[in-house]
Amino acid sequence: MIDERAYELLCCQLGLANEEKAGLRKQVN
Repeated sequence: MIDERAYELLCCQLGLANEEKAGLRKQVN
């Protein structure tokens, strides 16, 4: 099984990456 802490960190990193992509899309539009 995946370590709960590692899983939470991974989710946080993915969330931040998605927010950055959304920000870039807003800038482009």
